Amino acid sequence: MYQLVIAEKPSVAQSLAAVLGAGQRREGYLEGNGWLVSWCVGHLAELADAAAYNPAYAKWRKEDLPILPESWRFTIAKDKRDQFDVLRTLLRREDAARAETENFLSKVYGGSLGLMMSAMAQSKALTEEDIAELSAILERAGGAQA
Repeated sequence: MYQLVIAEKPSVAQSLAAVLGAGQRREGYLEGNGWLVSWCVGHLAELADAAAYNPAYAKWRKEDLPILPESWRFTIAKDKRDQFDVLRTLLRREDAARAETENFLSKVYGGSLGLMMSAMAQSKALTEEDIAELSAILERAGGAQA
């Protein structure tokens, strides 16, 4: 059984994979030591253009506003389709248990983001830029366990 971790971007996934021992490169993810580590690439899904609801909306006209669909449609950009398909496949794998971030932190670092960052920094899996970015995220989140 694998634990699946989905990171924000490839560099964060590589850092996590290095600490977790998931060193086998696959197409769109890393695998090893009981972990599958993948990533997003920007916004994988986007709101559909107005023309997807009605071809008349392809040209913006003041008379058509506001455009408020009953249900929102999403699209996947062509340059992100491959990674979207990788994530969909990983999420559907029967041998992969999907764990939320808190569960991941609890199992690996006793629930401590600080311990995770420290371990990653010591293993040189994080760049100075990564550390600064993670610190900013923790500051915005507030109340995170150290």
